[in-house]
Amino acid sequence: AEDTFWIGSQAEGMGSVSGWLARSQVVKQDIWVARLARPKKGPGAWELQDRSRQQIGEETYSYVVMAHNGKCADRLIKTAPMRTDAHAPLRCKFTAEPSASQTDRLELSSLWVCVLAVPVGAA
Repeated sequence: AEDTFWIGSQAEGMGSVSGWLARSQVVKQDIWVARLARPKKGPGAWELQDRSRQQIGEETYSYVVMAHNGKCADRLIKTAPMRTDAHAPLRCKFTAEPSASQTDRLELSSLWVCVLAVPVGAA
């Protein structure tokens, strides 16, 4: 059996893969979710909540996909009312230098970028 091979498109890059996977799904984007909660409506469902613990929309979800890494994803998964398989991989910490030994957390560092514009003919 041949292994599955994923590749993006020239026009959209790797974004075409997520677009293809989501094409038959209802996708809600650009919504700030502060908490994950288990509603009283039924077992196995998730509801999304805002900062004041009010449900966002009327839907509940069987699955929640976090398209975010780092401290925001770590903070969001910590609001889940029970341990999930996603807790451990999302643990992270900020550090100026990589740890000397192996760590069980994703290490995040600030990235500083300097952009310099030089007039044509000045160099």
